[in-house]
Amino acid sequence: MLWEWQRTSLTEVAELVVSELMTNSVTATKAIDSLCPVKLWLLSDKSQTLILVADASPHPPKRIDPETSTEAGRGLLLVEAITSDWGWYPVHRNGMAKVVWAILENNTVSRIPPAAGT
Repeated sequence: MLWEWQRTSLTEVAELVVSELMTNSVTATKAIDSLCPVKLWLLSDKSQTLILVADASPHPPKRIDPETSTEAGRGLLLVEAITSDWGWYPVHRNGMAKVVWAILENNTVSRIPPAAGT
């Protein structure tokens, strides 16, 4: 979709955000033994791209404190660091209980820290 929208500069960061949000949603859905699918939407205009992920878990996403947690559970910290904004809201439709969203601005790519050793 990003290629069609001529937003290929967002590909890496979008892949990372989608991966983190989808992983969290699949984990949350499994935790409540739901058979409902996890759903993904991408929306874009000329200045930003919106990523939305819906799941059946009524529990809000948890932002883990990096000072007190282990390696696991830091995905939302990463999403927070590389997006211009993120959040969630409850829904009650088609088996879905919440939607987690993140916004990527066209200049988001510059917010990704360089990989180690580069």
